[in-house]
Amino acid sequence: MCELMHVCMSQKLFGRFDVAKEPFKRDSNKVFVYYLGAGFCPWCAAERWSIIEALKHFGTWEELKSDRSAEKNEPFLNLPTYNFSGAKFKSDYVEFVGKEFQDRNFEDSDHFTDADNAIIDNYNLQGVIPFVFIGGKFIRIGSGPKPEQLVGLSHDDVKKQLASKDTNLAKAIEEEANYIAALIYQSLGQKVQVPEQIKQIASQVK
Repeated sequence: MCELMHVCMSQKLFGRFDVAKEPFKRDSNKVFVYYLGAGFCPWCAAERWSIIEALKHFGTWEELKSDRSAEKNEPFLNLPTYNFSGAKFKSDYVEFVGKEFQDRNFEDSDHFTDADNAIIDNYNLQGVIPFVFIGGKFIRIGSGPKPEQLVGLSHDDVKKQLASKDTNLAKAIEEEANYIAALIYQSLGQKVQVPEQIKQIASQVK
C-alpha cells in the first residue's frame, strides 16, 4: 500500500489523525479542507457534525441542508446529519470542498473532477469514508463521534446536546471538532483568533 500511495504516513497525531509524508500542493492562499463521504454512511453522518462545528471558527456555512443517513443496509440507520452536496462555506481563511459520492439512497451524487481523483488516488487509495484532508497534509479516516451515539435522535436533540456540552455525544463531537480546528489553525500559521483550547491542541503539532 505504501508503494502504491507513495505518501505513507510519517507521523501519528492526536485522535486518529496522521501526517502525510508528501504534502499535497495546491495554489491557494487559504487552507484547503477536503471531505469525502456518502449520504448513506453512518460514520460520515457522525463526522459531519464535527466538521461543521470546527469550521465555524473560520467562517460561515450557507445552504447547508439537514439530512439523515441510510434507512436500510447499514448497521445504524436514519441518523441525523447534514449533506455537504451544494453546501457553501464562506471564509477568508479556509477553502472547503465536501464531496458525497452517493446519497442516503445509494444513488450517485456529486461529480468528481481530476483534482478529486488526484487526492483520493494519492491519499485514500482504498476510498475509505469518511475521509478528511486538511492543509494538504493532515489526514483523518473514520469518525471521531460514534454513529451509535446518534441513534434515535433528531437534529434538534443533537443541537441541544451541543449547547449543553455535558453529554458524551456533545463531548465527542467537540473533541473531534477541536482537533480539526487545531490543524486548520496550525496550517494558517496560528494567525487567527481561536479559543485557547484549540491553541493548546495545535501546540502539539510539530
